[in-house]
Amino acid sequence: MTNLLLMLIVSVQSIAQFSSISGTVKDKATGEALPGTVIALNGKKTLAGNDGRFLINLSGAGNNARIIVSRIGYRTDTIEYTGTHLTIL
Repeated sequence: MTNLLLMLIVSVQSIAQFSSISGTVKDKATGEALPGTVIALNGKKTLAGNDGRFLINLSGAGNNARIIVSRIGYRTDTIEYTGTHLTIL
């Protein structure tokens, strides 16, 4: 199975009292965006768009969450989010 290159950036909006994770999913070998990749967080799911970008709300997840990234033909990755900026290579 091929590995994913996943870049996650944490964006916090203190006024609204919630935060979100946004990022881009790319193929590790080619650097090409991987549209349609599933990003799941505590039962919530979203799909990466045509450019590989995604946004998922952390509402209720607190500062510790498990992010699952999956796509057909690729290994599923699980990332532990602890409330800081993440770049997964």
